[in-house]
Amino acid sequence: DWPFENGREEKKTPGIPKKARPQSIRKSDQKA
Repeated sequence: DWPFENGREEKKTPGIPKKARPQSIRKSDQKA
């Protein structure tokens, strides 16, 4: 579903607001 597993990549991905990121991304971000 998501081409990235960490919040860093999510920030570099346009069109995806941080507030709209799924919980799965948040969990991965906390692990990293």
